[in-house]
Amino acid sequence: MLEALGYVVALTAAIVVILLLPFCLWKIPKLKASVSARLGVSNDPRRRWLRCVTGVAAVAGLPLYGYAFSYAAIPALAIMFAKPLAGWPARTKSLAIWSAAGVVALLLSAMYQQQPVSGNILYYTATALFIVAGVKLTSGEASAAQLLGWGAMGSAMFFVLFKPKNTDTFEHLWKYGIGPYVAIVCVWMLCALTHRRLIPAVALLVVGSASLFLGFRSHGLVCFFTAVILITKGRSSKGGFPFFRLIVGAGALYSLYRILPAAVESGVFGEAVRLRTASQLGEDGPAFLAGRVEPPLSIAAISEKWLFGWGNLDAIDFHTISEGADIAYSMGLLPKDFMHLWVGLDGKVSVHSLLGEGWAEGGVVGAALPMLLLLLFLAAIWRCAGSWAPLVILVSALGIWDVLFSTWAYGRPLTLAFSAVVAAWAISTSKASINVADPSDDHGPTDSAQSNPSRTKVTASRHQRLVDASGDASLANLNVDAQA
Repeated sequence: MLEALGYVVALTAAIVVILLLPFCLWKIPKLKASVSARLGVSNDPRRRWLRCVTGVAAVAGLPLYGYAFSYAAIPALAIMFAKPLAGWPARTKSLAIWSAAGVVALLLSAMYQQQPVSGNILYYTATALFIVAGVKLTSGEASAAQLLGWGAMGSAMFFVLFKPKNTDTFEHLWKYGIGPYVAIVCVWMLCALTHRRLIPAVALLVVGSASLFLGFRSHGLVCFFTAVILITKGRSSKGGFPFFRLIVGAGALYSLYRILPAAVESGVFGEAVRLRTASQLGEDGPAFLAGRVEPPLSIAAISEKWLFGWGNLDAIDFHTISEGADIAYSMGLLPKDFMHLWVGLDGKVSVHSLLGEGWAEGGVVGAALPMLLLLLFLAAIWRCAGSWAPLVILVSALGIWDVLFSTWAYGRPLTLAFSAVVAAWAISTSKASINVADPSDDHGPTDSAQSNPSRTKVTASRHQRLVDASGDASLANLNVDAQA
């Protein structure tokens, strides 16, 4: 019943768009100017309400190829006519451009290889749309965190209300649906309520432990990793890690890498988790890949046609699959135990990786979006500072795992796009803090910095307090300039 209703709504929306398209194209210049004028103020309540509506609209999906687009695409399209409140934060414009380039690459590769066009072009399109909308709806870390928080709530409610495939029990609902979104919402609220990083770190340890007991090993690993990074970074107002804390953090992560698999193997998190891990790990497989057995197939498929791709994953031949099995054996894995995960009963091939899918289907250009996301999230983990750092590190770690070891699914384009916007604002805020702390340009330090270094330190401290309070580096810069 709900699916039929979704088709009716989608068909009606398509008819309305077709009828109104000529009129809208004629009105675009005036419409863009009007919308920009009305929504051009950063603290405009209409912009805040639009963030809420966009996020909550993720509660339902348009019936297009696995619900690549949620109803959040409607307000996202509406905000496309507005100008960014504070410009484009770091690397977001490149992400949008290469998302569009990925769509073209997937289409051309399918035509060149004479294969059916991959439905992943819709996910690439959705990612580009939500990245642009996220930039237009936000002006700093605080507003970006709000948008992501509402989006996580809406996506989680989709799984609770509509109960899609593999969510029949609470364990499956947590693993295949709400687990990551619960972590995002918890950390978002805690960051808004307190500046103490220990509280979000403890919350992540609790959520991570719950995920391990419920069989969601990858999410538990990400939560523990985020907690360690949070404790290691401390409350420095600058990005990066102090040298001593970097050594301590590396030791803690190595201990986690050793202790967590041992705890799983000993049955601390339940017998089902232990047996599943043992079957996937094989005789001497790498513990990091326990639970994700598709990387060997991704390596084989990419190495075979790395430049232009296969056009479609289902075009990967038996010879390449055999090469993937050989790679798996060399890593200590037992591919005979999970070959059904590589090739399903319906003949569908899966590499279970956004990077692997993009590269295998669209070649180098198709891999550009996932690779740029990886670089953005890694930079955000290193450079983030301030009160929103726990959320930035969490969504960056989740994003890295999804790019490497997850496939496209409902809510992933929206979550990845909004996470990228949060990470980009964190990097931009970090750059603004550094520029205030060291006000120099290509011609060297300014006169004021040379004559009064103490004034520079006070200004930097004032700037950081403004950033922590508002999450908006651009507005903080304006306030600092006005007070200096």
